[in-house]
Amino acid sequence: MAISLNKGESYNLSKEFPGVKKLMIGLGWELTTKQLDLDASVFMIGANGKIINNNYLVYFNNLKSPDGALHHTGDNQTGKGMDDDESILVNLDAIHKEVTDLIIVVTINEAQENGYTFGLLKEAYVRIYDEVSKKEIVKYDLDAENASNSDIEFARLHRQNGDWTFTATGKGSGKGLEGYMEKYS
Repeated sequence: MAISLNKGESYNLSKEFPGVKKLMIGLGWELTTKQLDLDASVFMIGANGKIINNNYLVYFNNLKSPDGALHHTGDNQTGKGMDDDESILVNLDAIHKEVTDLIIVVTINEAQENGYTFGLLKEAYVRIYDEVSKKEIVKYDLDAENASNSDIEFARLHRQNGDWTFTATGKGSGKGLEGYMEKYS
């Protein structure tokens, strides 16, 4: 059974799930009344707190990282269907040596223009599972405190001394993907 985290809680993947090499980051959501297009992105951050190169932002317009470690499976524009709506495959062994953090961000497309927020969603989550065994390792549910936000930094994977730790950050804002690009570039 997966560990369910609350905002601010962490889970050491390397210690608690030894031997894991390939992960899938899955994001899912259900709509309440409006059809929204959510977009998953991962910023590959170096020790200076910035992406190590502009090509190390993996999202709907850049589906693979240059090191081949991350692969976005594509943009789901409806949120319909069971299971994860967007997924990003992560090969931990292939991640560029300068990358210390993977920051997982979800934004709502055209949110500012249309006044869309996470309050229009239900059952939004991010989860990580072992790509080989398909075993869910950790899950973080979006909580109600982000209902007024149009984007959210869901979680971070942090590498330190060879170990990877998942932290449910849950930091929302209204700046969109561009705001995160400014922050991390």
